Amino acid sequence: MSRIKLFLWYVGVVVLSLFANITIKFIPFKSLIRWITNSEAISTEELCLTNNEQKRLYRAEELLEHVREKVPWRVYCFEQAIVALIIAKVLKVNMNIYFGVQKVNDQILAHAWTVAGEVIFTGREESVHFVPVFVRGYKANIKKIRKIHKKGKFI
Repeated sequence: MSRIKLFLWYVGVVVLSLFANITIKFIPFKSLIRWITNSEAISTEELCLTNNEQKRLYRAEELLEHVREKVPWRVYCFEQAIVALIIAKVLKVNMNIYFGVQKVNDQILAHAWTVAGEVIFTGREESVHFVPVFVRGYKANIKKIRKIHKKGKFI
């Protein structure tokens, strides 16, 4: 990747992380989830990635980790998941977002992570300790599929 492209990706991820941080504070969860996803959970077959898509998502994940360590605002699991879903929209890749809970002593902890293909992209390390309670997906070609179904031409 050229330095200019890398710089533009980096700036984009910084802006998206700030945007995610702000939206979590001001937009209700239900509205935010409807905006960043467009379908119920996506099946494993539909989540398959090409090698090129997988490389791009890995680069985005590396940049997101780097940005998370450098910026002064909070970029925890939910913010990272929002950024990952927006990047999935840009790259036209199917992705699921999972929300899970874990009980520790008398506290209930929550976590969010994203999955594309067979790979957990954000929130990987902590996700094994949480039980998924809610899953939504972003399906890249859903508008095209909806138009075909409205016209009566089924795939």
